[in-house]
Amino acid sequence: MATLTLYVLPVLLLLAATYIILAKVRGSSFAYLCLFWIPPISFLLMYVFQQSLERALSYGVIVLLLLSVTLSLVLGMNGIVLVLRAHNRGETHIGLIAATLLASLPAIIFAVDLARRR
Repeated sequence: MATLTLYVLPVLLLLAATYIILAKVRGSSFAYLCLFWIPPISFLLMYVFQQSLERALSYGVIVLLLLSVTLSLVLGMNGIVLVLRAHNRGETHIGLIAATLLASLPAIIFAVDLARRR
């Protein structure tokens, strides 16, 4: 479990650094559109390789799931802020809305599954 955390932390720091660099160079909307696909793809890969991940990591797979959902929530909130900011400036924001919905998809699926199990 500790080894998994040691591998996940640098990835998160790399994502944060990538977002900051892209935002400074090309703007925050461009940085968001470059990184919004990461939570849905990671969620999809966890779904596809679920059995092998559970065999290899046992309860460690929960950390990956929560990481994907947390990243999805953070990028979803960031996308909402970017959409509102683009709307206030009078710019078109259809692509940002679609990216925000796609980035929030793992958190939405997790919340629906959690509500269905109760």
